[in-house]
Amino acid sequence: MANKAPAEDRIGVNQMCETQEIHCPKCVPPDTFITADIPVPIKELSEGDKIADTRLGKTQIANRISKVFTHQYDGDLIIVKPQGCLPLELTPEHEVLILPAEKVNYGKHRVKLGQPTWVKAIELTRRPDPCKPYSSGHYLVMPVRKGSYGNHRVSMAKFTTPHGQEILKRRKLSHFLPLNESIAWLIGLYVADGNVSKDSLIQISLHSSEVDKANRVLTVSSTIGLKASIKPIENEKAIAVLIYSRVLSRALKEWCGDNAKNKRIPKFILDSCSDKLLQAFLKGYIDGDGSRHESKQNLPTIQAKTVSRVLALQIQVLCARLGQLISIREVDNSKPSYYKGKEIRGNGKAYGLDFFAGPVGELLGLEQKPRRLKYGVKADYIGVPISKIDRKPYIGSVMNLTTTLNSYCVNNVIVHNCGRFFGYQAIMLGVVKLKCPNCKEWTTIEIMPEA
Repeated sequence: MANKAPAEDRIGVNQMCETQEIHCPKCVPPDTFITADIPVPIKELSEGDKIADTRLGKTQIANRISKVFTHQYDGDLIIVKPQGCLPLELTPEHEVLILPAEKVNYGKHRVKLGQPTWVKAIELTRRPDPCKPYSSGHYLVMPVRKGSYGNHRVSMAKFTTPHGQEILKRRKLSHFLPLNESIAWLIGLYVADGNVSKDSLIQISLHSSEVDKANRVLTVSSTIGLKASIKPIENEKAIAVLIYSRVLSRALKEWCGDNAKNKRIPKFILDSCSDKLLQAFLKGYIDGDGSRHESKQNLPTIQAKTVSRVLALQIQVLCARLGQLISIREVDNSKPSYYKGKEIRGNGKAYGLDFFAGPVGELLGLEQKPRRLKYGVKADYIGVPISKIDRKPYIGSVMNLTTTLNSYCVNNVIVHNCGRFFGYQAIMLGVVKLKCPNCKEWTTIEIMPEA
């Protein structure tokens, strides 16, 4: 008979004898964001949830969670900071998919990477020294999301009633929203600067000098039969574009969020098979949130800022599909600032997005030649160098997943699931045999997933 794991050890941390406990060594803190259609903290995931596909070079399929585990941990966490990505916090034994840098030639803007392999977090090495023409190091793997949505329209029927649909027919309007570049641009602008008012009006706030963008919103709205108007915002150097549609306002609220903290890219845009739709959405977003700057190296850049971590991670995924790694950095947002003529109250943490010259930068109007690339771009993935590795003490809960593809993405880079420790088949069957190093006895242990 299998020994039942203690209820408090949710991962099946079993006391095989009085002096030895067995833990899954590969875990992350509960607030760690897992890449999915909408990135979500691992503590909010459950069995059956779908997360990002981690296969390289294949058609997108569902990567579903088989089990969720959690237990108490007292020890060091390895903090891995990939260049241009948010940091990962991992237990030392947690394996990460890496590409070894066999040769790095910065003079020719070229990175030669080896084959993907798994390496423990404690064994990772930071990126090669850019002062040396050839060196070795580990690059993390960011998969390029595959397009899977090929429809040219999206239904809004769920956002109205049968009576409402009859009204739409009488007005010769459709409950389908066409998916073209103009609509994708409008959705991008809404994600940057839009919200839904209490009376179900769509409001997009712009600087008073951005009349051309406001007029474009009016034109796009008229193409789908919607009325819109431009109104000045009192006591501010800003204007509001109002779109009068309760159906579309409900749809945008669900698809994209309705305030700065919960803004996100809708799935039918992120998974679109059309690069032109992705480009149009990104242009709309940058038209709303972007601004031009110069980097410390006097290179032209476009910067944007959002308080939505979900949106920042999604923008990075979208740009990876377009062939470029864009940088995400945490910025202090505690102080009020002014944007497009109106005061923005600080609310703690925000995320800066940096767009440099490259395929995406050229799309956004950055004409300068790309700077020396310190990452490797392939058709199916981007190799991201590690800029810094640190560690910190940690006492508290840690978690892990078992997934159908044996891996998942943390902050958009691939890490292994817990199946490699116990063995994938053992996880699926729910039992595993382990030998206690103290008493030397073999014990059959029942793995205890989170309820």
